[in-house]
This record gives sequence, C-alpha cells and structure tokens, in this order.
Amino acid sequence: MKIAIRGALKSVALEKENRQLRTELGKAFSVGNIVGNSPAMQVVFDLVQRVSTTKTNIMILGESGTGKELVAHAIHRNGADASSPFVVINCAAVPETLFESELFGYKRGAFTGAVADKKGIFEQANGGTLFLDEVGDIPLSVQVKLLRAIQQRSFRAVGGLEDVTVDVRIICATNKNLEEMVAKGEFREDLFYRLNVIQIRMPSLRERPEDITLLSEHFLRKFSVAMGKPLKGIAKEAARMLQGYQFPGNVRELENIMERAVALENQSIVLPESLPQKLLLGTAAAGQVASPGPAASSAPVAGSPSAKGFDLEKGVEDFERAHIVKALSETKGV
Repeated sequence: MKIAIRGALKSVALEKENRQLRTELGKAFSVGNIVGNSPAMQVVFDLVQRVSTTKTNIMILGESGTGKELVAHAIHRNGADASSPFVVINCAAVPETLFESELFGYKRGAFTGAVADKKGIFEQANGGTLFLDEVGDIPLSVQVKLLRAIQQRSFRAVGGLEDVTVDVRIICATNKNLEEMVAKGEFREDLFYRLNVIQIRMPSLRERPEDITLLSEHFLRKFSVAMGKPLKGIAKEAARMLQGYQFPGNVRELENIMERAVALENQSIVLPESLPQKLLLGTAAAGQVASPGPAASSAPVAGSPSAKGFDLEKGVEDFERAHIVKALSETKGV
C-alpha cells in the first residue's frame, strides 16, 4: 500500500514538474533552431536580429559545439532574401592544393582532370551568403587571394582569363584565437579586419547553465518524434545530473547525450540509467564531502536516521543514485 501511494505521488509530482518545464520552454526566446533564455543568449539573439538585414561581413567566435553554424543560418534566414543561396565550406577539410579551385572554380583544361568548367563556392553563393567555417584553417597562400575577392567583389577562376563579379556576404566562424594567430604571422591582419566587421561571440554551455533544462527538453522532443517514442519528460534526478555536468563539448554534446537517452529509454520518462556513466559518476563525485575527523565521527550524517529532520525522500534518492553508480561501474556502463 505504501509503495503504491508513494508511486502515485511521484507520478503526480513528475507530471507537475513536466508541465512547468514545458511552460518554461514555451517562454524561451529562440531564433531559428537556437534555444536559450539566458542573458548571454539574449545578447546573441539581439545581434542576429540587428545584422540580418545588412550585407556586412560577420565573424562568429566560440568553442566547438556552441552552435556557430546555427547562428550563421539564422542570420541568413532572417535576412531580406532568405531564399538566396547559403553556401557552406569547412575550411579545415579542404587540402591546400585544392583550396583555390574550391573557392573560385576552374576552367576546362586548367589542370589534369579538369574535363569541364566548374563553379567555385563564391560563384555558387552569388546573391546570398558564403559561410566559411573554421576560417582559421585557411592556408596563408590562399588568404591573399581570398582577401582580394572580398575587397574587389570579383575573382578569376583557375585557368580563366576574365574576372567574375559577385555579390556575396561573408560569414565566418572559428574556435581559434585569430588575433593571436595574426600576432604570430599565421593569419593575415588585413584579412582579419575585412572579416571581423561585426563579431558575435557564442557562449559555452558552462556560461549559460540556466539553458541546460530548456535545451534538454528541446532535444527530448526532437528525438522522441524522430524515434517514435512518446517520452513525457526527464526524471528529476536525471535533470539534476545534466545540470551538474560541465559539458566540455557544449550544446553538441548535450544533444548527443539526449539522443542516446531517448534511444535507450524504455520507460515513459528519461531515467538516470539512460544517461552516460560519466554524468552519473561526475554527479556522485560532486556530492562527496571530506571524511570527518575523529572528533566529528560521531556527528549525525545528513540523510541518516540519527540526523535531525531526517528526509526520507532524499535518503531514498541518495541510495538509488549510489546503487545506479555502483551497477554502472561494475558493468562498465553497459
């Protein structure tokens, strides 16, 4: 009887908590697919709205996984002509020998294998936006040609005889310190200033912990729909573990964690067991305190029957958490 009552009370409390979370998420200010309600993200959203209608070059800075490409997409979609081209190139993925032809294209016969004319990404993005991701990885040998294309709004294809004029807005992003690279001679100063007209800094998830719950609920719904699993929410203890984690991989890591949780969960809510072991162990470690000395060894421990104002629910939660951590440790998280 007690177990049944306790289970019913937990279900009522969980449903109330989920309603509150959904209400809170509904109030979240968002642009495009970017979710956040923290002061740091309000600054980002404000900048996105203000620069979207301009053709000014923009540089987005931030750690890996913070959502720099999402911001670039949001700026383009909120612009005057959202239907214009949005072309992306990952500068870190292009070999130096192919960079010029990727940017500006080539003419038939320009080199071995060039059997037909090919447009480069500058021409593909004409009238729209060119997003240079990982711009700090552009080789120095190519930077001077990129600078000329930005300044003159024209370029010449590899093997071409005539200049091609384009109207392109440049948005670039990097997780590197470009000013430091300029000082070391690893990035051209003139190119840096051409690209860095307006700067948007994406905060890490550690700098916006108040958004973790909103993002978790957002990804829960996204993957519940994608996988056809009608999960109702996130258990209180699981939410607490997510809130206590540092997320070195930022929003991308949180998204991966929630995808994993939805895929593994066979209950109606995301339970702690469906989270990665690193979250469980990290939360347990954060809750540990230094062992009391001899003089304090007889003092009541919080959550024990001898402690003043014993909290049964907290005691049960602590026991369940310790049991989960022990089980996962023994099974290596499987």
